Amino acid sequence: MTPHKPALLFLAGMTVLVAVMLTMLSAGGFAPLGVLGALWSGSFGSWYSITSATLVRSIPLMLTGGAVAVAFRAGVFNIGAEGQLLAGAAAATAVALALPHGGMATTVLALLAGAAAGSAWAGVAALLRARFGVLEVISTIMLNFVALHVVSFLVRGPLQEPTHTYPQTASIVDAVHLPRLPGAGRLHAGIALALLVLAFGGWGLRRTASGFRLLVAGESRAAAASAGMMNVERTIWGAFLC
Repeated sequence: MTPHKPALLFLAGMTVLVAVMLTMLSAGGFAPLGVLGALWSGSFGSWYSITSATLVRSIPLMLTGGAVAVAFRAGVFNIGAEGQLLAGAAAATAVALALPHGGMATTVLALLAGAAAGSAWAGVAALLRARFGVLEVISTIMLNFVALHVVSFLVRGPLQEPTHTYPQTASIVDAVHLPRLPGAGRLHAGIALALLVLAFGGWGLRRTASGFRLLVAGESRAAAASAGMMNVERTIWGAFLC
């Protein structure tokens, strides 16, 4: 793949996306340019929109995208990032609510619990693939819906807010939140953490032996196994659990 091909593919995809969206808006009787203008204004129209709307919401997408990239590198079509994100969010929230006075220690524990729960949820699909040959495309998509229903149960049951009026958890105390960046509205230190994780992950995939093994396994598991380079099953597990 040429150095510019990913960028060209991205631009082509965005062009097709915008064209389809404009067509659907027109067919629905809406003003396409007005909708695009509102979308642009809400996402990039002001410093607050950029920091408190776009960047804040991009943080979990950056991390889940990075996790999926690792799996794809190994030829594992993990389509369950949404379910894994929900599982991690539920675990992190449970820890944060159970230890509201722990300050930064609670924050760290919540982040670790979220990462562990997300990996465990992916591990279900990995187990199904490794032991029973279930295609991960099918199992991970189905697990997305399972995770959605589990979270729905939690916010109406064990984790529901004290008045039991709304299907949501109680608010997490400010002391457990990641610190906000000065002058950046709701944008918090999670953006720096996400960028560091992505940078480290990209370096690991391109510059380490483990990253090379993932690439070889993704290109041809049979060739990798016959060359004695690795335990392919273990590599698949690693790709899922990342």
